[in-house]
Amino acid sequence: MNPKTIKILLFFLFVLNLNLQAQNLFDKPHSLVFTKYLFDSRQYKFASIELEKLVFFDSKNDSLKARLIESYRLSGFHEKGILRTKQMFVDIASIPQKPTIEFAKLLLSDKRFSETKILLESNKHLSNIYKIKFGTELNLLTANWTDVNLMIEKYADSVKVISKYRMVVTEALAFKRKRPWLAASLSAIIPGTGKIYTTYWKDGLFTFAGIGISAWQAYDGFSTDGIKSVYGWIFGGVAAVLYFSNIYGAAKSARKYNLDNEKKLIHKAELIMGNY
Repeated sequence: MNPKTIKILLFFLFVLNLNLQAQNLFDKPHSLVFTKYLFDSRQYKFASIELEKLVFFDSKNDSLKARLIESYRLSGFHEKGILRTKQMFVDIASIPQKPTIEFAKLLLSDKRFSETKILLESNKHLSNIYKIKFGTELNLLTANWTDVNLMIEKYADSVKVISKYRMVVTEALAFKRKRPWLAASLSAIIPGTGKIYTTYWKDGLFTFAGIGISAWQAYDGFSTDGIKSVYGWIFGGVAAVLYFSNIYGAAKSARKYNLDNEKKLIHKAELIMGNY
């Protein structure tokens, strides 16, 4: 064998060795290590790309599928994660427990409450402990405080994780809601008092002053020029519009007060819940 042939052969062996090493870098063990690094460094978007490759080559691995769903949730690609989960598991009732746990978290993160409820009710592999946990959190995020309280009282000893919501539920049940009909009635009797009742003091005082000034101007116009007073009719019309708007606005402010406080309580629950 001449030297030139030997050199060519050695060159091809060298290239083949590099190719084998490159393939080895992208085998499953190395990909799993790389995926862990991406999760640890919070590069969830890139982790999802790597996991898609792993799931493609190992389509029966439920742990990888669960990790993939988690990566979509943590990267904020909820819609894509939900769609991908439904592609991997056509029948939600048959999804194994690990992917179901991540799918439930993903649905709650995206506020897909009706879908979460269906998943919890239909899935055959999710344990009762997880069904109670996610059921409690579903009721929290939909402000069903009475149901949450009943679940805590019933299951807190066996599912200790839900006991952490007790303080929020206690605060929610103690919260005194404002009644729209009462706010409207108060404003009908004394303009502005309905908004004061719902803690919007400035709005209430401005409303009272606006209606009072308009009514006084209308009275002054009619007193001076009688029933034909254009001035009186203009301000009388303004006073009437403000008066009826004040009644409607008082009822609306009561609903707003209740909704704002409900959102605050749900936000407290979300902070305790963590990254959903």
